[in-house]
Amino acid sequence: VVPCHFGTFPMIDPTADKFEAGLEGSGVRVALPKIGETITI
Repeated sequence: VVPCHFGTFPMIDPTADKFEAGLEGSGVRVALPKIGETITI
């Protein structure tokens, strides 16, 4: 999963920390690239 809209509006959390924590232990991999970083899916 690649979270992509966090921090875009005041009502949305500024980081993906809660999202990542919610998926912890689920076996779902969270890819959180830094600005300008390229990832291969």
